[in-house]
Amino acid sequence: MQYKMSDRIIPNQEPFLEYYKEDRESLNDRIFATCLKYSKIDNRDSSFKFHKDFPEQQYMGTDPIVRKFQSILISQIQAKKVLEIGTFVGMGTINLAKSVGESGSVTTIEKFSEFANIAKENFKQAGLDNITLLEGNAFEIIQDLTSERGGGGFI
Repeated sequence: MQYKMSDRIIPNQEPFLEYYKEDRESLNDRIFATCLKYSKIDNRDSSFKFHKDFPEQQYMGTDPIVRKFQSILISQIQAKKVLEIGTFVGMGTINLAKSVGESGSVTTIEKFSEFANIAKENFKQAGLDNITLLEGNAFEIIQDLTSERGGGGFI
């Protein structure tokens, strides 16, 4: 089944839709178009690699609307250093890296090596070099990061 990026924005919640007297598709498309207009994120993510045993996992990553909203926020606060916990296959990470631009950086932590390996391939395919992927337990890694950098210095 083929989905549009905007299909994943708002689940079918009847009270919400009834309140706004809008059909789901129209509302999703309008929200998505607004975020697309003001974000730096591409309107696609079908070229990313996913774990071969779980093809449905492409719907488990960061939603397109969330990635676009993050891009808007990063732009507004002019963030240059971002810490992400839970890389998964790197879709959200790639968008964070694009949002901070070449002069910014993203440090991302992934606990599971098989997802980290897929993310590395996706980072390479995206041609980004402002991402640092750390593998392991986020609680331990964050303690190391904050002690090494005197508080992390993210944002």
